Amino acid sequence: MTMARKPAASSYEKIRMQTLSGRDIEAAVLEKAAFKLRRAQNQMTSGKMDDVTEEAMDFNKRIWDVLRADWQNPDSHLPKEIRQNLLSLAVFVVKQGLELRADPRPERLNSFISINESLAQGLRARASSGQ
Repeated sequence: MTMARKPAASSYEKIRMQTLSGRDIEAAVLEKAAFKLRRAQNQMTSGKMDDVTEEAMDFNKRIWDVLRADWQNPDSHLPKEIRQNLLSLAVFVVKQGLELRADPRPERLNSFISINESLAQGLRARASSGQ
């Protein structure tokens, strides 16, 4: 992307995010994380955490930290059982992140990508059905 397009694309993204519902925003952020993780996976070599992988993992961790905090809130709109299941998933994501850092292999990113895409898909389905 040329330098002239970057500000335009950034401005478009800001406007697009302002017009989305909460679920759509969460889905978009999870999809962005999956994209970053897939890009990292495509250039990662076994045994080495490069800058792209570190950035993708840090971005993913920040997203999951925010989601986990929301799910831990007793005033959350989600039913308790669903929140507990999502919190268990968040713990899994944290553990997998630690394992990846201890033993960096491209295939270890598959679970992050799959979880993020599946959760984003579910959020989009619920948003489009009005739930």
